[in-house]
Amino acid sequence: MSDGKNGKGWRVTCFVTVRLIVMIFIADTVCAMNARTVGMPWNAKQQDALKILLSMRESYKDIDGYTAVMVKGEPQAGKSNASQKIFVKFKKPFKVYMKWIGDKHAGREVLYVQGENNDNLFAKPDGFLGNILRMVKLPSTHRSDGSRHTVKDVGIGKLVESILDITLQAKRKNDLNLVCNGVVVRNGRKAYEIERFLPQDKDCYEYKRVVMYVDTATKLPLEVYAYGKDGKLKEFCVYQDITLNPSLKDTEFTVNNKEYGFRYL
Repeated sequence: MSDGKNGKGWRVTCFVTVRLIVMIFIADTVCAMNARTVGMPWNAKQQDALKILLSMRESYKDIDGYTAVMVKGEPQAGKSNASQKIFVKFKKPFKVYMKWIGDKHAGREVLYVQGENNDNLFAKPDGFLGNILRMVKLPSTHRSDGSRHTVKDVGIGKLVESILDITLQAKRKNDLNLVCNGVVVRNGRKAYEIERFLPQDKDCYEYKRVVMYVDTATKLPLEVYAYGKDGKLKEFCVYQDITLNPSLKDTEFTVNNKEYGFRYL
């Protein structure tokens, strides 16, 4: 009788032990999944993705200026914010000339030099109005076409800082999840594809998922796509045909440049 009881007790102990191991395994798995969701604990791949993003800031420090074609859009802002294609000249600290070269707003021009002209921008309207009114002065805080951005938000440097500000803020709060999907080819350039995920239940983060393509050679962003809580694309910015550190004279950032369409009435 005692042998039978000991055998039964051994079987019960084994059953409890196995069940406990299974429960611990399940709990660890759930915790790991939750940790990946909110960005902790950090693994080597996430650290590598963060290093790539941080390298953008260091790379931009070596840039004095550039020319590029910028394609941008804010689909969630309405029909007026369809994709816009813009030729950009930029010189540090903050001089920018833009000319719209796509179908949307073709012929529009904007020139802004931070701190000059009482911090106003000059604009040549597109369309019929541009044939009559060749130049208008507007405050640099002006937003056109229902956009959420001003001329002060333009440029690769501003894009880099906006990415890093939110990324590092989320990391401090243990809210950050970064995924590097390896190297892909975008518009003929090799780029790291990095995804940033932020908690769906925190309203302090407007974009819950951001997909970024960082040039493997220049370490500068080529494309950025931002998605809202509903999973829909809210905003994107693409830089093409980038020429770094070209010879840009100060005369290229004045309304008196004869190559531009600015004219006083």
